[in-house]
Amino acid sequence: MQTVTVAIADTNPGRRNKLEQVLRGGQGIEVLTNVMSNGDDTIRDRQPGIHASITELEHIIAKISHLRPRILFVNLDPSDEAYLTLI
Repeated sequence: MQTVTVAIADTNPGRRNKLEQVLRGGQGIEVLTNVMSNGDDTIRDRQPGIHASITELEHIIAKISHLRPRILFVNLDPSDEAYLTLI
């Protein structure tokens, strides 16, 4: 079985961690590094309702481009608790 690489970009750390835990338990799934962290965790630990800056978004996009995941879960809207987009 070929391994499927997955990256998660979600502004909600609790939801991101839960999704990561579920995926890590799956056979043939490799969860890539946290794309929301820029080394000092300022993006990853952002309070709900505070939007990422253009520079932070550019960093996230660059990190995703470098990792090249097969599947990417994205939710960059901290005010939206219900939806997660699969690209």
